[in-house]
Amino acid sequence: MAAKHIFLSYAKEDSEFVRRIRARLQKVGLRPWLDEHDLLPGQDWDEAIRAAIRSSAAFVAFLSTRAVDKTGYVQKEIREALDVAERMPPGRMFVVPVRIDDCVVPERLRRWQRIDIFKRGGYGRLQAALLAHVGPESRRESLEVFPTPAFDTPADHILHDILLRSGRVVFAQMADRRFAIGQGHFYVFKPELPASVFSLKRSVADFRKIPTSNVSGLLRGVSRWRRDENRVVRMVSAPGGGATVVVQSAIATTGVDPRYWALAMALSRSPHVYIAVDNGDFIYVEENKRVLMIIAPRTLSQDDHALLRSP
Repeated sequence: MAAKHIFLSYAKEDSEFVRRIRARLQKVGLRPWLDEHDLLPGQDWDEAIRAAIRSSAAFVAFLSTRAVDKTGYVQKEIREALDVAERMPPGRMFVVPVRIDDCVVPERLRRWQRIDIFKRGGYGRLQAALLAHVGPESRRESLEVFPTPAFDTPADHILHDILLRSGRVVFAQMADRRFAIGQGHFYVFKPELPASVFSLKRSVADFRKIPTSNVSGLLRGVSRWRRDENRVVRMVSAPGGGATVVVQSAIATTGVDPRYWALAMALSRSPHVYIAVDNGDFIYVEENKRVLMIIAPRTLSQDDHALLRSP
C-alpha cells in the first residue's frame, strides 16, 4: 500500500521557503504534497486540492507575517483541513501549524501545538513529529531498494530516473495504440510500456492509468503550434548553476526542467521542437511530424527573463 502524503499549505509569498522544506522531507523518506509539483496539467485544481487534503496523513500550515492575514486560497485550505480534523478521533495528529517567523497564529489554529521553524531546532521538531506520525510506513516503502532494470535505450534510462525521483507514473493508451508515459508535467510517446517503467509500480507512490482524453487534448490544434515562427532556435542556461534550462523561439520564451530537456534530446538525433505560443506554451518534440514528447511549461523568473534579454 502506498504511503500517505503530507499536505503542505502555504501562501505564495513563502513558496521558495516551502520548496526547501519539501526537499528536506523527501530526503528522509516522507511524501510531502505541494501544489506546484503534484497538481497535474488539466486537473480541476480546486477539487484536486480538496481531495489531497482529505486523503493526507497530516496538514502542515506554514504561517508568516506576510501571509497569515492574507485572504485567498490558503484560508480555504485551512477550512477544509479543519473540517477533516473535526471528524478525527480525539488526540489524533493532523493539523500542524508551523510559524516561519514571529507571526500571530490565527485563533482557529491555536488549539494545536505549533512549531516555530525559524528557531533553533525548529525543523528537527517538525521532521520528528511527521516521522513519528507517518514515517515508519513511508520510509519502508520509499527507501526500499529494488534491482535496477535493463534499459532498451538511453532515453528509457533517463525516463526511469525522472519517474523514480518524482514518485509518480501516469500513462494512457492513445488512439494510435502508442502509450503516453510521464508524471503529469510531461508525456513521452512509446509503442509499448517499457519493462523499466512497469517495474516502477513497486517503488513509486503513485502508479496509474489515466484517461486518454487527459493527453489527447494536448495533441489537438497541430496547425496552431507546428509553425516556423514557433520553432525553437536556441537554448540558454538560466541562473543557478544549470538548475533551469530556458528555451527561446523567435517570438516566445518558456522554461523547461533540464532533466526533461535531456530526455527530449535523447529521443531523437534530429528533433523538431516547437512552442505552442497561443496554446498554453506547451513544448512539442517531433520527428518526421510524429510527436515524441510533450512538456508542460514552467513559469520563468525575473532572473530568467533578464538573462534572455542580455546580449
